[in-house]
Amino acid sequence: MELSNNGILSPYFTDEDFIGGNFERAILLANEIIIAKNNGLINPKMNFFFDAKITDIINKKSYTVLDLWREAGLREIFVGLESGSKNQLKRYGKTATPDKNFQAIEVLKKLGIQIDTGYILFDPEMNFSELLENIEYIKKINLSHMDARSIKKMRAHPFTKLTENYFNNSIIIGKLNLDLLYYPIQFKDEKVISAMNYFENWEKKYSEQVFDLQAMCRGEVGDENLRIKLKKQLSEIRQIDFELLNYYVKYLQCNSLASDLYDIEKNYEFKKKQILDNLTFS
Repeated sequence: MELSNNGILSPYFTDEDFIGGNFERAILLANEIIIAKNNGLINPKMNFFFDAKITDIINKKSYTVLDLWREAGLREIFVGLESGSKNQLKRYGKTATPDKNFQAIEVLKKLGIQIDTGYILFDPEMNFSELLENIEYIKKINLSHMDARSIKKMRAHPFTKLTENYFNNSIIIGKLNLDLLYYPIQFKDEKVISAMNYFENWEKKYSEQVFDLQAMCRGEVGDENLRIKLKKQLSEIRQIDFELLNYYVKYLQCNSLASDLYDIEKNYEFKKKQILDNLTFS
């Protein structure tokens, strides 16, 4: 109620244990919000964005709980998919599987809840086969059509089990970057490195504008219809990025890049710039 009284419309709860297996508590809280809205104690336009574990979403009780939360104003859920490769998920220390992740996405789609995802495509121990596996998985779940940024690489942050493993396996190659708070790491597979480098060089051309658009999609907006429009435009940019990455990977698979690479990149750049130059703000 205090948030509502201060004009906040779109709070974001970042704890993935927001439900935490306690479905009774989640039902109680959603009902309290619905009652408060009906009694005028909370702005009826207030909507919510929270994190949730895959196990909570695919639980047999989740559909009823999430549907009730949708009535209370739930707009969007963040889920940490992380990868479409079983081996990669094991390296990340995740108990979920690509199939369970897919189930969670399908549940949220059926409920009409917007989806934000965590996905770490490149990790230093990845081989090219795992990259191909991820490309196919991204296609399968239509991840490239969502507005989340799924094409990114692992960062070795201090005091994590993963970073400890990287130290033990000589993957850390330098001191902690005190500005960015992660260690430099070396990747093993040459084709993975090439795909990652090609994409990073491509992505940085409009990174600031895309980041600003992403921030607008996640922040406070006067009209939720505007958020939907902005997210649609951002998802179009993600699709362009994925199509070009898919192109890089396809030709690396054949051990060469086409001679028309420059023209292809320019074509995608034109499409991306058109979207950014014609953003809808109303």
